[in-house]
Amino acid sequence: MDHQASRRQFLRTGLALAALVGNGLPFGISKARADSFAALSRPFLANIMLNGGPDMRHLLMPRFSAVTGSYGREFWRARASAHGADDVATVLEQRWNEDYLPVADGATEFGILKQAAWLHEMWTAGKVALVCGVLNDSSRDHELAIRSMEMGNRLADKFTFGSGWGGRLAQATNSNVIALTTSPRRFSFGPNPDAPDNLSLVDNRRMIPAANMREIALAEAAPDSDYYGFDDKLKRGLKQYYAERRATINKHSVYAQFFEHERKLRELGAVIDARLATVPIPPAIEALFADTSVTGYDLALQTRNLYDALACNDLLDVRIASMDFNGWDTHNNQREEFAASATALFGSDGALATLYAALAPAVRSNVVFQIGGEFGRQLAANLGGGTDHGEGLVTILIGDAVQGGVYGTMFPESEIARLGEESAQIQGVNAIDHVFGRVAEWVMPGSKAQVFPNAAGAPLEAGLDLSGMFRA
Repeated sequence: MDHQASRRQFLRTGLALAALVGNGLPFGISKARADSFAALSRPFLANIMLNGGPDMRHLLMPRFSAVTGSYGREFWRARASAHGADDVATVLEQRWNEDYLPVADGATEFGILKQAAWLHEMWTAGKVALVCGVLNDSSRDHELAIRSMEMGNRLADKFTFGSGWGGRLAQATNSNVIALTTSPRRFSFGPNPDAPDNLSLVDNRRMIPAANMREIALAEAAPDSDYYGFDDKLKRGLKQYYAERRATINKHSVYAQFFEHERKLRELGAVIDARLATVPIPPAIEALFADTSVTGYDLALQTRNLYDALACNDLLDVRIASMDFNGWDTHNNQREEFAASATALFGSDGALATLYAALAPAVRSNVVFQIGGEFGRQLAANLGGGTDHGEGLVTILIGDAVQGGVYGTMFPESEIARLGEESAQIQGVNAIDHVFGRVAEWVMPGSKAQVFPNAAGAPLEAGLDLSGMFRA
């Protein structure tokens, strides 16, 4: 693989991966080379943040009813403009019949937006858990709510910063978390190992930034390259310079660590490049880049990154991945905008369906996607054909290891009386401490207390049992 060398590229890569410092490669990263996609024998969590606060009630609508006063009629009436429809029973019923795929969990009947065909397929297979009424932040402020969600700290205020629950989970599992986004999300930030219960402290030694897994290595001149070419001279010169400085610099110098960074980055890149040279990109994943008007380049790249990270999971000792997807703040034109986002992520040819199909059964059996935004939306649509910020949200879990079903009350009857109230919102009653704490327990039994130390006393809907969300 040819990597264009530049001082800017080296500094960017070096600073991004500076966390990988210690004696040798960090935390189980191996120099051994395998010749194919690695086996995955442990639970692997892919956390996907939907920035903007997705209206999951638009994705998962209650069954329409023509009976005045029923939930299925009054909620559809309150949401009519978000569906680009008039409040006419026959029009709304047509929207239900044409654009939703009906499903049920016991007495709870609802529909999945047809653009999310793969989500519907996985639900039908019993591999989707929908956790309703999830409570994170109540401020309705994007920046604060995203930070609270990624830290797993719903009590955070605008001055609260600290580690992420993915980073704390990596600490609990004695493994690493890989950040597949352009810039690492706070979800991936680890705790200080000397004070793991102090949520305000950060230590990123267990985080591996990988915005592009196939360009993670430092530049090397190929054996058959142009010896006198400027690029090749720069590549050889940098490698020789850092090797020489590393050998001659005083080991107690503050700069010695920087030259050690270069060595470890070069070793890590060689290991990853060697593995991925034996793992071709599946044609269906490559095809995601062909028409980025559907999936978008960033989501396509993260999808490929996750495939590559799973292929290298043994080399990197990763059990948690961090991803995101923008475009869910649908104050206006929700019908069209939400459909486009749902197609890209949950569609039959979308990112998740493509990745899932590309993974061998033995690999995907240990992968779970955990998907949600920073907050929910309001009960009723606004005048712009969308919905405004609210509180309660839905967390979606997808995977072979998931015990499918609805967890929590999906459509509380008490909402009918509040539909006419100004800014009435979906209420959050199930704290992220318990919901994500259960996810953490699946990844590593006994880890909830370390990952969510403030779970005691956090609210949980009466009678809700989250212990069965994963298959035994």
